[in-house]
Amino acid sequence: MTSVYLEDITFLLVDSLLYGILLAVIAKKVGNSRRKHEVNPPETNGPIEFVCTFRAQQNCTEWFPIFITALWGAGLFFHQVPAAIVGLVFVYSRHKYFHDYSEKASKRVSPFWMGAYCVLLMFFMAGIGLTHQLLKMYAGVDLAKKALAMYYGRL
Repeated sequence: MTSVYLEDITFLLVDSLLYGILLAVIAKKVGNSRRKHEVNPPETNGPIEFVCTFRAQQNCTEWFPIFITALWGAGLFFHQVPAAIVGLVFVYSRHKYFHDYSEKASKRVSPFWMGAYCVLLMFFMAGIGLTHQLLKMYAGVDLAKKALAMYYGRL
């Protein structure tokens, strides 16, 4: 059985906390926009500036469980460093997405795709790591060991 130590998940927690902080900052900005445009909860309609800010917040919130699943899956089953680096790019893409969407809805497309590709890459890393783990546990096949043996055997 493999043990997980705190140093194995530190960077994953940093990314998770950064995204949580980003969501809190975004929520504050939506609150400010509500006051500025006099849109009281639970209303979600108002001037286009408010609607764009509100929709950007909702979209960022909707991505949270997807991001956390991909980040922690990739970090635990593949490696925390590449997962955390891609996770940081994802957090940046969501920050940029919110900022650009709040300014003008058409500017949101590029940051959206940057974030989507980051999540796909993290799911790919998680899939590779999980496949390796399952093959090792249930078929006795260690792909990493075989790959290293093939590489070093050629030298």
